[in-house]
Amino acid sequence: MSAYKLSLESVRAGIWDWNLQTNQNTWSEELWNLYGLSPQELEPSFEAWLRTVHPEDRERISKTVTLAAQAKEELNIEWRVNGLGGEERWLMSRGRPTLDANGNATDYIGIVIDITDRKVLEREKVGMLMKVQQAQKLESLGSLAGGIAHDINTALAIILTVSSTNIKKHEAESATYKALSTIIRAAEKGGEMVKNLLSFSRNRPAAEVEIDLNDLLQKEGMLVQHAVPIGVKINHDLQEGLRPIIGDSNGLISAVINLCVNASDAMPDGGDLTIRTRNLNDNRVELQIQDTGQGMTEEVLRRATEPFFTTKPSGKGTGLGLALVYNMVTSHKGELDIQSKLGEGTTISLRFPVCDSHVRASEEKKETQQVEQLSILLVDDEDLLREVVKESLEFLGHRVRDVSRGEAAVVLFESGSFPDLVILDMSMPGLGGKQTLLRLRELNSHVPILFSTGLSDQSAVELVAENPGVFLLPKPFTVDELKETLASVMLGRTSA
Repeated sequence: MSAYKLSLESVRAGIWDWNLQTNQNTWSEELWNLYGLSPQELEPSFEAWLRTVHPEDRERISKTVTLAAQAKEELNIEWRVNGLGGEERWLMSRGRPTLDANGNATDYIGIVIDITDRKVLEREKVGMLMKVQQAQKLESLGSLAGGIAHDINTALAIILTVSSTNIKKHEAESATYKALSTIIRAAEKGGEMVKNLLSFSRNRPAAEVEIDLNDLLQKEGMLVQHAVPIGVKINHDLQEGLRPIIGDSNGLISAVINLCVNASDAMPDGGDLTIRTRNLNDNRVELQIQDTGQGMTEEVLRRATEPFFTTKPSGKGTGLGLALVYNMVTSHKGELDIQSKLGEGTTISLRFPVCDSHVRASEEKKETQQVEQLSILLVDDEDLLREVVKESLEFLGHRVRDVSRGEAAVVLFESGSFPDLVILDMSMPGLGGKQTLLRLRELNSHVPILFSTGLSDQSAVELVAENPGVFLLPKPFTVDELKETLASVMLGRTSA
């Protein structure tokens, strides 16, 4: 084999010659091999060659080549091939005109090179860059959400604690009971909204239990059904024997509802919405939401998971839906893939790693046991919240001493005045929750501490995990949740 032929084959290249007078193409053997064709399978003309160009590139390439030939300019084009064994491949061609004595172009001679590998790398680079930009946007949004979450949850905690305590003092049929019940539901809904925003600042699920997605979808089917209009038909295609994953069931079902609402919005005149699950061969499971709706343009698809990006009219959408779903999936160490074309519907795939644990969260609701009267030290700088939590603890039969600063709690411990349990706010001025916790642990390593916070972020979770005997009490909470937490800690049903 000559060095010339070896060089062309090594870079997957071929030579062509286009005669402008006869409109005939002459290809080198290497170029025929590159296309995977023989001279008998393709006419040697410009029009025949144009049919090998991908339909989406054909008009652009035809105009570019024609204009270059008319202007007697060098040719420099890149295009996708319609063929080559059914796989998409990119080719690049460089060509130069040959001029006669009168300066007229008689033919073009050029080279074709397979640049598929380069295009794949470029696409991966762009995809990686977009992921980095997305992560930066989510991080900024997480900082913003975290900054206001504590204040909102503190206000909700006051409302929820007061209403859930006082509702127990009234008959179920009374007007006061019904009013307090409405207040409780509204406060809990507000708490869930804050939790959704806080998902931007998490890099792990809010809960981590073993989940059967099929079981979850079937149990929460009514929630999904109520989220879509009557004209949308929901179809389930759930693979039997689906492998379990580890995650947060509330976050997952919220994501499904979110995607179903988006799918319904894309089908204003009705259509089919398919919820599909299946085991993948790479130790993952896939959850798909597929619609027969309007689909997305390339520009909308590119920006679909950007926070606050929406195509809905003003007041009809926040632009957080897909961004929340994206963050939920990544917090589960999963992958979100969106396939959509304008007029052809959308398929969103959520892929999660299967779990390697055989521990399933108990479905059985255990009755909360009442603990004996406790002496509790309540540490919180919010006067109103401290007052209502103290009232709820006393309603449950406990003795409460409250202080507004971590420094005051440290002084009590230094004096040898140890309570049965400490409820400690995380965000306080002065010594602050974290440093107060560490100082209290130095003075007494046995007293259980409930770390109460309106910002249950990763740092709070890690702080609790690193300190035995410390437990998380997220705000807002009802008096029943407070009672259950106290029982779990004091009766040893929660591990540190």
